[in-house]
Amino acid sequence: MDIYLKKVNYNDVDLLFRWANEKEVRENAFSTNKIEYCKHLDWFKNKMEDSNSMIYIAYFKESAVGQIRVDIDNKIGLITYSVDKEFRKKGIGTKILFEIQKKSFVGVQSLVGYVKKENVASIKAFKRAGFSEVIEEKFNRYSLILEKEV
Repeated sequence: MDIYLKKVNYNDVDLLFRWANEKEVRENAFSTNKIEYCKHLDWFKNKMEDSNSMIYIAYFKESAVGQIRVDIDNKIGLITYSVDKEFRKKGIGTKILFEIQKKSFVGVQSLVGYVKKENVASIKAFKRAGFSEVIEEKFNRYSLILEKEV
């Protein structure tokens, strides 16, 4: 299954809102509260205008299958991602994590993701995508040193 990433645009706001409020996504998020649409709109606008934040939609053929965001701070790209509920358990999370490694992020030396211990699917995806694991008390941290600084 070939996955490719495409940068989000303003037309993707409702799709991201739907995915963000999906039951399992909320359960696996560090903030489990349902997101209000007006707050999502503000968040989305801010992310679109922030040069240190990149959001991509993952596609299989013409179907949107998930999303991944990288927020850059102090040479670290913090990853958050999710997979559409219709496409889970197919290895798409791992493929999305491999695809994000192909992108260029100016000044970024490593990619990092934080995962709740109960989120077995994301734990497996990060490991399969070559990220190193550090087990913390409340979550697991996954990191990948980028081969070259761009």
